[in-house]
Amino acid sequence: MDANDEPRVEEEGAQDVDVDDGKETSQGWSSPFGDLQELVEDMVDGFRGLSPTAYVRYPRMEMAATDDSYIVWMDLPGVDSDDLHVSALGDELTVSGHRRRPEYPEGARVRRSERSYGSFRRVVRLPADVDGEGIRARLVAGVLRIMLPRRVDAEGRTIEVETDSD
Repeated sequence: MDANDEPRVEEEGAQDVDVDDGKETSQGWSSPFGDLQELVEDMVDGFRGLSPTAYVRYPRMEMAATDDSYIVWMDLPGVDSDDLHVSALGDELTVSGHRRRPEYPEGARVRRSERSYGSFRRVVRLPADVDGEGIRARLVAGVLRIMLPRRVDAEGRTIEVETDSD
């Protein structure tokens, strides 16, 4: 087991998900404009919530950082790994897919529907020190966990300043 690996527990119903690796850039984890864009999207989402066809940013997610990796969790209940695509290109991680409507028994009429179905796409800005070649994703019990290892060579270094007097 590498230092980057978590203890492996085989979980019933676990599904591996293919990840397209991209190239890293010098962009950071987030930018002021990215944060502003997210704020505007949240405000628009709030206005959409006033309509009968409310929109919710989906999938919901959490991010965490450790000394050697970043971890992203996304809630994807009812999404099969065959309907899920994860890719990393440049400084962006994209998760897209499709959540299918369940098949109702013959003659059943929906009395209330609060669940969302259809296509989704979520883009997350990646930190500059992510090792794009080592990204792994795993779908277990409706939760997608994406492991984003940090590059070892990403630590900065001090550069000596020379003068003309030499």
